[in-house]
Amino acid sequence: MNNKKLGNKIAKVRKEGNMSQAQLAELLFVSPQAVGKWERGESLPDFITLNRLTEIFAVDLNYFAENSKIEDSERSQKVVIGTLKEKAENSLEDAKFSITEQKQLLTDFSGNTLAETNFPA
Repeated sequence: MNNKKLGNKIAKVRKEGNMSQAQLAELLFVSPQAVGKWERGESLPDFITLNRLTEIFAVDLNYFAENSKIEDSERSQKVVIGTLKEKAENSLEDAKFSITEQKQLLTDFSGNTLAETNFPA
């Protein structure tokens, strides 16, 4: 496979999804510089990362093959927006859980409430 062609396809679906290299890098747990190198054809993503790209952009793995046709950009945009929305919702839920945990911390240190605590042995 031609590195440059693969890089162009990655850049195309990323731009169609109105996503920056940094945003894509965050979803893939890589650096923005790595995404830039892929798009310039200087390096290639590993297979697991390539598979994750197909999930993010809702394309078949064959999309990244050299002779494949370009997928519909509207579908890519919807999936990217959905992925980012899901990530934001998960972060919000984590924050809410953390706040709830903090509210339940023991603040009354009188003998009566200490007897009700569940300290590990």
